[in-house]
Formats: sequence, structure tokens, C-alpha cells
Amino acid sequence: MDATKPGVLLLLGGVALAIGCFAASARSAPILYGLGFSPHVDGQGPGTPVSQSQIEDRLSVVAFPAQYVRTWGSRNGLELIPDTAATYGIPVAQCAYLDSSAADNEEEKANLIAAAVRGNVKWAVVGTEALVSGKVTEAQLIGHLQDVRNRLDAAGLSQIPVATAEPYGQWANAQPGGLFHRDANGNLVHAEVFRHVQALGTNLYPFHEGTAVEVAVQKLADMYQAVTAAVDSVVPGLPVLIAETGWPSAGNVNGQAVPSLENEEQYFRQVLDWSRKEGVPVFWFEAFDENWKDPGYASVERHWGLHYADGQGKFAVPEPATLCLLGLGTACFLIPRRTRLEVQATRCRSETPENSLGSTDSV
Repeated sequence: MDATKPGVLLLLGGVALAIGCFAASARSAPILYGLGFSPHVDGQGPGTPVSQSQIEDRLSVVAFPAQYVRTWGSRNGLELIPDTAATYGIPVAQCAYLDSSAADNEEEKANLIAAAVRGNVKWAVVGTEALVSGKVTEAQLIGHLQDVRNRLDAAGLSQIPVATAEPYGQWANAQPGGLFHRDANGNLVHAEVFRHVQALGTNLYPFHEGTAVEVAVQKLADMYQAVTAAVDSVVPGLPVLIAETGWPSAGNVNGQAVPSLENEEQYFRQVLDWSRKEGVPVFWFEAFDENWKDPGYASVERHWGLHYADGQGKFAVPEPATLCLLGLGTACFLIPRRTRLEVQATRCRSETPENSLGSTDSV
């Protein structure tokens, strides 16, 4: 997509305006901007079909703290998340997961488009760490981005920005497929990707950089600044949001980064405060611990949730209704399970356009 065309400039302007509105109202925003959401329970994992009733059950646990939820796929029932989230008044960043299977990728994209047509998809994430993992090449990723953009436009959904999400950090940047990998001359190898999105998600993890929790938010801010500087050098003003960040509650030490329940809570509160003060949209990773995962590096992969896998909250999280009614930034309660009507009756909304990165209704 040519980012110099008037229509594209209008869309980029709308996305930037929505982020600007978030920044302008950030101090009064009562809840976390976004939360990564997977509805799987123990015994399930990617590829396991999930029902709409299960999605509703899991969403009822986390519907309160987040303005947005973000998904990691659009197959095996995950494409139903926007429909269920709509009943809670929560817009969705819906993902089409990309891998090496052309058939799977087509199903992901088709289901994403169908979900967007039904409504409540506010931005479309095409691929999550697909480039750095080697699941797709740069040319293939750009082809998928263009395809989804064209299909959304054809469906009359040009207001929905198309994005992708890739990590930034020492490991990712060293990989040939890393979105921010540079050649021997210091040039960004995959800069062309920036020209084919209307917003960019970046996954930033100070824990994986071995950073102590006491200075982790400053590390997050430094990483975000480096990402925006790199993006601005190619497409000035392209909106960038943090698509993932978090801290594990258990596992092994990584340098000065110590996984613990206390440190997860500390980092969560610091990120929430920084996001609101700086006006940077952040999606917290993630809603639930996922026991299906391999323990992974430092044995932390199963322990990133705000909730344990059984849905039990790990620590107190700001209660939006209390914050909104009393104007307080410190009142915290464990989040109870809520019905749709209870959530709809108590959810706070600021006066920005749907609190939505993807909303261009005011343009």
C-alpha cells in the first residue's frame, strides 16, 4: 500500500487521532488499555476447538479490567471472540495467525474478515511474531497484509487499520527475520513492512532482557522509544503500540530479572501508570496462565497471566467502576466474575471515540 495516497493518509490520521485521544484522556482512563486473551483451559491448546460458551465463561473473568482484548488467532472458535466480547462492550484486536500452511493462513484471514463484517473488530492483526520465527518471509507477510487490507476495503471496512506484531529486543534484533534487524551498514532489513501497515504492534519484554523489575518500566520506555525512532525513520508518524508486555510470576532468574508474584504485580502497576501518563497504548500479556505451553526459556512460559489457569486472580487489580466513580487511582479489589449485564452497567468509558486505536469515527 502506498502510504502517500490521500485515502491512506486519512486512515493513518484517524489512527493517530485515536492514539492522541487516548493520550489526552490517559490520566482519567480507569482501566488497562488492552489485555491478551486466550480462552483455552487446562487440557486444551492451539488447535483445540473452543465453544462460544467457553469463550463467554473465560471472558467473564477478565471483562472488567481491560478496554480492549487481543487475540492470537481466528480458527477453531477463536473467530467468535469478537461476537462474545461485543456483549460486554469490549472491542477486539483480532489476529489472523500466520504459519507455513497456506490453507491455514487462508482460513485465518477469511475468518478474520468474516468476524470484522459481523462487527466489533476494531483493528486487524495479521501475523504475530511470524517474521522473526521464520514462519513467513518478508514478501509473504507483505502479501498477507495487502490481502487483508484489500478484503477489508472491499467489505466497506476501510476504517479498520491493519497491523502486524513483532518483537524488539536483543534476541529478536539479532535474528535475520527480526523486524528490527539491521545489516552491516546499519540499515533496517525489513523496513518495507512498515509501509504496508496502518499501525504497528511491538512485543517488548524487559524480563527477557534480564532487567531488574525496579527499573523495568524505564527499560520498557527505552525500548519503545527505540522502536518508534526506527519506524519514524521509514514512515514518520506511523502509530506504534505495545502489543505485548508482561512479567512472569514463576520460573527461573534471567540475569537481574526475577520471576515472582510480587514482581509481576509491581511491573503491572508500573506499566499501567506509565501507559496512562505517557499515553502509550499497552496490551498486557496475558489474561491467564497457559499450562499447555512448553516451560521454555527460564521456565517462565506458563506463568504470564493476571490469573492462574483456573481463573483465580493472582493479585488485586484496579476496579474500574470504583476508579471512575471516585476518581481514585489507588483503590484496588480482586476482580469478581461478572455477568454481561453487570459489566455493561458498570464499565467506565471516556469520551474518546470508543477508546479505540482503530476508530476513525471522528475523522
